[in-house]
Amino acid sequence: MKITRLSLIAICLLISQVSTAVEPNFLSLNVAASVKVMSFNIRYNNPNDGDYAWPNRKAMVASVVNFNAADLVGMQEVLRGQLTELETLLPDHSWYGVGRNNGRINGENTGEFAPIFIGKIVCSF
Repeated sequence: MKITRLSLIAICLLISQVSTAVEPNFLSLNVAASVKVMSFNIRYNNPNDGDYAWPNRKAMVASVVNFNAADLVGMQEVLRGQLTELETLLPDHSWYGVGRNNGRINGENTGEFAPIFIGKIVCSF
């Protein structure tokens, strides 16, 4: 968790510094008066959760992020399959992160992720 919080702080600082330090055509930033940041432990996909299993929660997770118009979202307990679905459910966000198992096993990111979703309106590279 410490790395996630540190990464989130670093991104916020980067956005504030880059917006004043680079030439306008180098990086496209829409800097608002404020940046909405949220954290969301979505719980890993456990089929034994019954009514609370991921297929029954995924639309709610996307709805909460969209309703709050969050610019930066730090998530916890995200498995690769959930991450793939969230990419589709949150088209206005990009994400950054690696799986817990040091990134790759057999060429695949594995384990739980703690990705940071970044609103495309806030920052586009």
